[in-house]
Amino acid sequence: MKPSALVAAAMTVSLLSIAGCSDDPEPEIASPTAAPSPLQSSTAPTEPTATAPPAAAPEGESRKAAMAAVRHYFDLVNYATATGDIDPLRASTAPNCAACSGGAEALDQIYAQDGEIDGGVATLERASARTVKIGDDVRYLVEADVTTEPQVVTYPEGEVDRYPGGTVSYQFFLEPFENGLRILDWNETPS
Repeated sequence: MKPSALVAAAMTVSLLSIAGCSDDPEPEIASPTAAPSPLQSSTAPTEPTATAPPAAAPEGESRKAAMAAVRHYFDLVNYATATGDIDPLRASTAPNCAACSGGAEALDQIYAQDGEIDGGVATLERASARTVKIGDDVRYLVEADVTTEPQVVTYPEGEVDRYPGGTVSYQFFLEPFENGLRILDWNETPS
């Protein structure tokens, strides 16, 4: 199924590859809400309602912190989708994250053209994390399933883009930054 406009735009960008995963056990977290049923996922889009940026990013450097950072990233994606304010989203990612920049730029262009976004709320459904060693540096790999509601993007001249929503699996690479972690890159996991 197609992801939202943010994810669709970002997926056109080439992505970073990293190797060297450890054999550490993978903790898993479950979403606080159940996955939508097929009936729910086919309903009309809902207007994102975030009016204030999500709370500060989680602190710490651990697999648990990496999963929390990815969940926070999607809170920021939903906030940016609802408001057009992409600054908090960009601050949570590395400047050279091509996928992150592509998604933020897509949102920025939609709002710059006085476009409207209806729906597209993304929910992290499942995540697991492991450490990744690159030389002496430690990074984190989070594998996650993300469900996106159907989304309609309407432009002032009447053009409409529709995204059906659905669940997609992704890999997120995170690096230590300040007192926590930030998204270094992400890509869709082949099904």
